Amino acid sequence: MKTDALFYELFKVDPASLFRIAGLEIKEKYEYESITIKTTEKRLDGLFRSSEKAGPNIFLEVQAYEDRKIYWRAFREITTYYEQNDDTRDFVAVFLFLKEKFDPGVPEFFSYNSKQIIRIDLIETLRGMREIEGAIVILKPLLIESEDELFIEAPKWSAEVKRLPLPKDKVRVIIELLEYLISQKFPKLTLKEVERMLELTPIEKTTVGKELIQRGEKRGEKRGEKRGEKRGEKRGVKIGAEEAKKSDIIKLYTRANMEPERISDVLETDIGFVNSALKEAGLI
Repeated sequence: MKTDALFYELFKVDPASLFRIAGLEIKEKYEYESITIKTTEKRLDGLFRSSEKAGPNIFLEVQAYEDRKIYWRAFREITTYYEQNDDTRDFVAVFLFLKEKFDPGVPEFFSYNSKQIIRIDLIETLRGMREIEGAIVILKPLLIESEDELFIEAPKWSAEVKRLPLPKDKVRVIIELLEYLISQKFPKLTLKEVERMLELTPIEKTTVGKELIQRGEKRGEKRGEKRGEKRGEKRGVKIGAEEAKKSDIIKLYTRANMEPERISDVLETDIGFVNSALKEAGLI
C-alpha cells in the first residue's frame, strides 16, 4: 500500500478526517473519491464533493516525496476537471505534505487566490492538535520515535478506534490501516507482533490499573485534607494514574521478556520501585 492509498482508504471511511486535519469548518456532508482526468489520464489523489447543494469542491494532493511541480500539476488537473465537467462550484485545494521539506512553496502565479490553497505539514499539524480524535487516531504512529513508547501507546489507539461510532466493517478497515502505518514506521516488527500489540488492554482499563488509580486517589485526598487543600482529589488521580501506568507497563514489558534494569531505564524510574511493583503483581 502506498502512502496516497492509505489516505484514500482513511478518507473514504471518514471524509471528515481531512477537515479536522486542515482546520476546515465544514457543516455539509461530503463524500470522497479518487478521479481520473480523461484528457491527461492523471488521477487526482482525491476529490471531496458535498452531497448537498452548498459547499465547495475540495481537491486533495498527498505528497510523500519531493516534487517541484506539485502545484502546477495539481492546478492543471483541477482546471481540466472543470473544463470536462458541468460543475460551477467554487473549490479549495488541500496539499498534504508528510514532511515540510516536500513543500516547494506556492508559485507566485497562484498567490492571487491563496485563500483557496491550504498547505499542511502533517507531522507539525498533528503535534499542534490539542486532541487527535476520530479516525485520524491511526496517524499517531507518525509521532512515535521508539518501540518502547509504541508498546505503551498502541493498545490505547486500538481501543480508541474500536469506540468510533462506525460500522464494524469500517472499524476493521481503520484497524488495518493502523497496523499498516505501524509496520511502515517500525519495519523490524512483524505483522504478528503489531497485531498482538493492538490486542492488548489499555493500562487504564486493567483491574490492577483501576485499583492503583483508586489507591492513589485516596492517598491524594488524605494529603489534601491534612494540608487543608482542595487539590487532594486532583493530586490523587495524578498519583494513581502514574502508579497504574508504571506498574501495568512493567507487567507488559516483563511478559515481553524485558529485564527489570531495562524497564527502569525505559520508564525512567527507580529500580527499587520496579522490583517492588513486579513483586506486588506476582511477576517475580
